[in-house]
Amino acid sequence: MRRILFAASAAACVMLVPAGMAHAEECVLEAPAPTVPDGATATAEQVEATKQSILAFQKALAPYRECLNGIMDNTELEKEVRQAALDKFNASVDEESALVESWQKMMSAYNAR
Repeated sequence: MRRILFAASAAACVMLVPAGMAHAEECVLEAPAPTVPDGATATAEQVEATKQSILAFQKALAPYRECLNGIMDNTELEKEVRQAALDKFNASVDEESALVESWQKMMSAYNAR
């Protein structure tokens, strides 16, 4: 179900799994999820830096998810391999959603000062 969130973007790109790439472990997320500071004490500079870190993380998610999509869509791979890619894809959606929620809470606290 979460895969639907990305379906429109994925449909615009045709992602072929490179030769030899057959496991979700081979798809690498190049940027870690940033830590969101406490909005009650964050400075304007910290807020801006966090915003830029979140944008960089979201940018890194695109090729990671394209790689996972390539594995999920490859019907020549074993079901378990495709399921592992789907699980990693869904985990990335959960991580991004949690990050956005943290950002919103931080901004609410920051703006309430």
